[in-house]
Amino acid sequence: MKRQIVLLLCLCVSIGLVSGQTTQVTGTVTSVEDGEPVIGASVIVKGTTTGTVTNYDGIFQLTVPQDARTIVVSYIGMRTQEVVIRPVMNILLESDAQDLDEVIVVGYGTQRKKDVTSAIARVGGDELASIASPSFDTQLAGRAAGVLVSTPNGVLGATPQFNIRGTSTMSSNSQPLIILDGVPLSSGDMGVLSGSSYNAMADINPNDIESIEILKDGAATAIYGSRAANGVVLISTKKGSKGNVRVSYDGYIGMASPTKTYDLLNAEQFVLINNEKRTNVGSSELAVYDPNGPDTNWNDYVYRTGFQQSHNVSAGGSSDKNTYYFSFGYTNQEGIVRNNNLERFNLKGDLTQEATRWLKIGLNV
Repeated sequence: MKRQIVLLLCLCVSIGLVSGQTTQVTGTVTSVEDGEPVIGASVIVKGTTTGTVTNYDGIFQLTVPQDARTIVVSYIGMRTQEVVIRPVMNILLESDAQDLDEVIVVGYGTQRKKDVTSAIARVGGDELASIASPSFDTQLAGRAAGVLVSTPNGVLGATPQFNIRGTSTMSSNSQPLIILDGVPLSSGDMGVLSGSSYNAMADINPNDIESIEILKDGAATAIYGSRAANGVVLISTKKGSKGNVRVSYDGYIGMASPTKTYDLLNAEQFVLINNEKRTNVGSSELAVYDPNGPDTNWNDYVYRTGFQQSHNVSAGGSSDKNTYYFSFGYTNQEGIVRNNNLERFNLKGDLTQEATRWLKIGLNV
């Protein structure tokens, strides 16, 4: 009997020790924006695999080790929080709206990305300015879903061919409507210079571009009417921002050369082939090779090593009631084919003055 009592006391003591090593924690996880419970939020003891998820009411119950100090609460689309453990907890999660609050330019103004319901693709200006190319429009290739950009020839600054969501016509022009800061641009075959179509987008400095939005469906392009049948490309340039004056410089210097040229005959080989031709037709008049004569490599008269350079200086800032942005750029590119050059000077100025609380005056050059 005494032995059974001792075993029972030992069992009670061991149960008490085990229960004393853990703590029961309960809490609620809600959203800061609307106060609604967050369903399925992950609640994990930091540094361990012990965890649970919240139920339909945002409530969780978790047994944590006694030496635990912090739990980690996370949910998709919300910022992860580390909270000190207490017996009863009320945790508020904030929306991680870095991507959802991105401003998208649409036909009738701007909207937050999460509010846009039409088909719009956005390309940031930083993605375009980091690539050395004659004009930014060729850099759009492969950067926007449903947008095909191809270059019809090797002329520097030539107008590329756009196809937004496939070919919409068999005989007419498939170029989209290009709008720069609210002003339509004309490109393509409307102006022809030296046998190549004029490209107004080649005159734009890629470093001055803030963003490019491509409107692809009928809901996004309806405001522009029939001109937007092939889509709309909205180009927004940089403007002054709040803060002190910020001066920046961007530039590069490089060269380009053909990786492989045509394997042409030299003078001796040309004479040999020519004599074989004459022999085959029964002619007795054969050509004579002169070792001291000219030996022309025609690749040197067609191709070259083209040097490229680009320099851009910009300054922007603001004061109490105005913002400003000015930039100057110079680009000079030589193609690998002779007589194929592009030289461009760019000067941009943007000034916005707050005349009254309800009136702003702006100048964009």
